Amino acid sequence: MVWWGRYSEQILAATFGLATTVLLSGEISRSFDYDEGVSIASTISRGSAVVPFTDTTVFNNHPIFASWQSVWWAMGGEGEARQRLFPVLYGALAVALLAGWAARRFGLVAGAAAGAVLMLNPMFVTQARAVRGYSLATLCVVVGVVTLVEYVRKEQAVARSGSTGLLFVHALAVVGAVGTHLFSGIALGAVGIGALLVLRRFDLRLWSAWVLAGIGVAAVYLPTFAELRDTAEQRGTDFKPWFGRVATWEVLGRDRVTGTIIAGLALAGLAFLVARRVSTRPGVGAAAITVAVLVTAQAWLVWQVAQPRDLYPRFFLTLVPLLAIAVAVAVGRVPGLAVVLVVGLVFTWGNVADVRRSSSPIREAAAVVTIADGLGLQSCVVGGWPMRVYGGFARELDAEASDGREELRACDVFVRIGSWGRPLLEPARDVFPYETRVGGFEIFSVVPSGELGL
Repeated sequence: MVWWGRYSEQILAATFGLATTVLLSGEISRSFDYDEGVSIASTISRGSAVVPFTDTTVFNNHPIFASWQSVWWAMGGEGEARQRLFPVLYGALAVALLAGWAARRFGLVAGAAAGAVLMLNPMFVTQARAVRGYSLATLCVVVGVVTLVEYVRKEQAVARSGSTGLLFVHALAVVGAVGTHLFSGIALGAVGIGALLVLRRFDLRLWSAWVLAGIGVAAVYLPTFAELRDTAEQRGTDFKPWFGRVATWEVLGRDRVTGTIIAGLALAGLAFLVARRVSTRPGVGAAAITVAVLVTAQAWLVWQVAQPRDLYPRFFLTLVPLLAIAVAVAVGRVPGLAVVLVVGLVFTWGNVADVRRSSSPIREAAAVVTIADGLGLQSCVVGGWPMRVYGGFARELDAEASDGREELRACDVFVRIGSWGRPLLEPARDVFPYETRVGGFEIFSVVPSGELGL
């Protein structure tokens, strides 16, 4: 089959892109979750391409991502399914590009391995199906890494045709990734240092591309820099002793068996790159080790030294493509290792399926508040900001109040959203005669839940 031999890489990429689209589109019309609701209520629903660059809500904007989502909203892209269309597309393109490129460089089985590692990562599935910028940042990191590697390969070859175009796309990808989420710079920065080690010389064009990319990133954040700095100071620091362990397993695939297998394959890929018989290009082994060390060191410094209060495993999602490439190298060298990878991914499939089915009852909670307003009842809430997307406006209570009985007595309905407000649970049970759970939310009221549409 001549056509398969000629287009096998493209077919593999398209297959993974389609599979990822189907995977991420599950329950696409579900209610917005908390972070989605905050992004939309504070920024996207304003329908302005400029607002995401001039205003911010506790680091929640993801500027470049939110800018287009705002334009899309103004063009008629309102509602859950339409808003999720582009995040799903970004995720599918990231997997397709990674799989296709890895297939070209390391073989079809390796390409499938790389695509599967990213596509079936539960954290990726969670974030790439949400109205947040993580899938765009991941796509841009994949583009940035692929174009930089291809540029270095061309620079080491006799023919350098097209290398300037690669640098242009690389610079755009850097701006897109870091301009969407600052933590994308961890992966791109490490790979950039690795590229310098392979080139082993000063490359004016590459440095010029990075300078231009830096100017672009600065332009994205400059209007809100003072606000972001003040917010960081107000939020302060908070050491999370559990973070390193949780973030590591999330990046590796969440399940312990899956994570152990993927980590082992990635280390094998790293070893193959270092081995002279596999890597005939000077400096590649040193560059691979440097990338691994720099990624680990940066993550450790953020966790142990900077200790920002707002630090979550999803911030490191853009490291997964690097992990997938390392796995692809190992599978490309020893195709039989693909069987081991399949076994590992089977163990995390339950996590992927759970993520795909998961939903947040923000929409239902907002409906309760709306009905309560119609009955003339006073609604109070903890964590209620995202309900505004659905027109649910309620009085916000102090989530950390040790005894909020007096505040609660002024309410007829109390809704606890998210993980906040636990100290108010016992007082609420004393004050309200009725308690109902909707999803993970508690709803207390002075009237039976049936009158609130529950």
